[in-house]
Amino acid sequence: MSWIVEESRQIPVKLYFYPFETVLKLKPDLIIASTWTKPEMIQGYRDLGFSVIVCKGPDTVDEVKKTILMIADAVNEQNAGVRVITEIDRQLDEIAAELKNRKEAVPVGMLVSQMTSYGGKGCMFDELCSKARVCNGIAKMGLYNGQFVPKELVVACDPDFFMVSAPRQMATEASRNFQLEYFNDPALQGLRGLNNITNIPDRYLYSATQNCVYAIKGIANAAYGNVFDMSNEHLIKGY
Repeated sequence: MSWIVEESRQIPVKLYFYPFETVLKLKPDLIIASTWTKPEMIQGYRDLGFSVIVCKGPDTVDEVKKTILMIADAVNEQNAGVRVITEIDRQLDEIAAELKNRKEAVPVGMLVSQMTSYGGKGCMFDELCSKARVCNGIAKMGLYNGQFVPKELVVACDPDFFMVSAPRQMATEASRNFQLEYFNDPALQGLRGLNNITNIPDRYLYSATQNCVYAIKGIANAAYGNVFDMSNEHLIKGY
């Protein structure tokens, strides 16, 4: 799912959860937390003398860029941060230039996720759709991120296409059955989007990093076909 799979193979110590004892043994120079991190955990690290910065969980591309500059400043790698931002802006300009020439109506896409309260107004997914020239069906129906997406509103929206997580090797039987049961619901039969259910990698649907530009391209490709060449997709970095 991640853009750093290959790079992370070279890291000898990998943490899948963060007990204080393990962090103490590693003696990190810096702990990067987010606003999604429990406040008591952040305070605990600070009480132990660790340097901690807290980055906002981004809802926009501008917030992603702000986080990059914050981290770059914290590790005294300001030039590396600028290089990342420069590449993000270059790709954003490329996307805007390509999509502004499209003449057809903006397609309506509906996210179908096991996170049944994700995807409405005010979240990163909504921002990605907007920059991909796709109308986010959840936001179109007036829902904000964190609000449950009822099927009555899906029917009322009647989207042009549905966006679902692409199959992956580690998917559980429950996640595989979720989509099958969802789209077999009699209430949804007859919707035009059922003829266009598009598999999109999770790293695009739930993107909150500098590689969000590839997520925008991936969502645009789901809506319009292969508008953007993704063969050079890579981890954007400043080093």
